[in-house]
Amino acid sequence: MLEKRSPIQSVHGELKTPLPQTTAALKKAVAVVTEPAIGRMGIGVPVGQSDGDPAYIHVLPPMTGDTRSRLAPRASAALFVTVKDNGVGPPAESIAAVFDLTPVEIRILQRLLAGQAPAEIAAALGLGIPTTRSHLAYAKTGTARQSDVIRLAAQLVSPARPGPDVR
Repeated sequence: MLEKRSPIQSVHGELKTPLPQTTAALKKAVAVVTEPAIGRMGIGVPVGQSDGDPAYIHVLPPMTGDTRSRLAPRASAALFVTVKDNGVGPPAESIAAVFDLTPVEIRILQRLLAGQAPAEIAAALGLGIPTTRSHLAYAKTGTARQSDVIRLAAQLVSPARPGPDVR
C-alpha cells in the first residue's frame, strides 16, 4: 500500500491519504483514540483508493502492558487498512471525536443512527425541528444531507468485533 501510495502513503515519515480532509481526519483520530469515549473499538476513517474503491483506516488505541512495551513503547495508535466491510459501525462518540461534534450534535447523531427521524429527535430532546436539522453537523462531517451522515457512519467500520468482554 505504501509503495502504491494508495490508500495511504508516507511523506517524510508522516502518514497521508490522497485527500487533505481524510489526512486531517486520520490525524485527529490518532490524537483522540485513547479517549475513554472511544473505547477499544477505535475509529474508522474512510479513504478512497487510487482505483476508486473504498478503503478504511482503522485507528485503534495502543495496547497496554508488557506486550506493548516490547513491541512499540512509543506508539500512540495502531492503524489497520482494510477494504469496506458490512460490519457494525462505530459509536456516535467515535464519529464525534473525529469531527469535533458538540454534546447536542452527539445526542442528535446517536438518535439519528438509532433510526429516529429528525421530528422524533426534536420531540425527544425538546428542540425545534429546524434546530435539530441545524445540529446534524453536515458542515463538520463534510456531508450535505441526513442520508449522507448515516452513510458516513455506516462506512466507518472497525476491524475489531465486540466480543463477550467488550461493552
